[in-house]
Amino acid sequence: MESHDFVNQQKKIAFKKWFMSYVKESWWRILILVVVSLFSVIFSLLDPWPLKILADSVFGKIPAPGPLKPYSQTVKLLYIVGGIYVVIYMAQSLIAILTGYLSARFSFKLDVKLKGKLFRHIIFLPIKAVDRLETSDYVYRENVEVSSLSGIILGDFISIFGSLITIIGVFVILFILYWQLTTV
Repeated sequence: MESHDFVNQQKKIAFKKWFMSYVKESWWRILILVVVSLFSVIFSLLDPWPLKILADSVFGKIPAPGPLKPYSQTVKLLYIVGGIYVVIYMAQSLIAILTGYLSARFSFKLDVKLKGKLFRHIIFLPIKAVDRLETSDYVYRENVEVSSLSGIILGDFISIFGSLITIIGVFVILFILYWQLTTV
């Protein structure tokens, strides 16, 4: 039983080294997607502010913040807030398009590289190898399972990173607005 555990541990270590080689190879792609993801988080955190200004300063009695203060409770502030909201929405849409394009492009490049390596490995396997699979298994692995690596490296990591940064940003904003309630 000990040798079986040792073999499994060695396989896990070999897989981690193999996986990390692709992560190291794609570090600049990951960095670009992280930066774009940060912009996405920033604009998603800005999203509720125009509605707050609208509710508090256009329809309510609270003065508008900063340079918008002279326009409090006027129609002009309504137009300004509407313009700000449109700008934020357009920026979020452009960032979403850019993220989708870059993710697809980077995933495709990573998939092509991995499929090429896997195909070369399959080609040079001996015909009478004991661990040789059926042709359909190779086709399946080549077309379906290879794509999951780029999804893990580029898709899942970026989603998790963006979600963590959003949660941290929300806590920072809540702490600035009302630190007593945030700590509770």
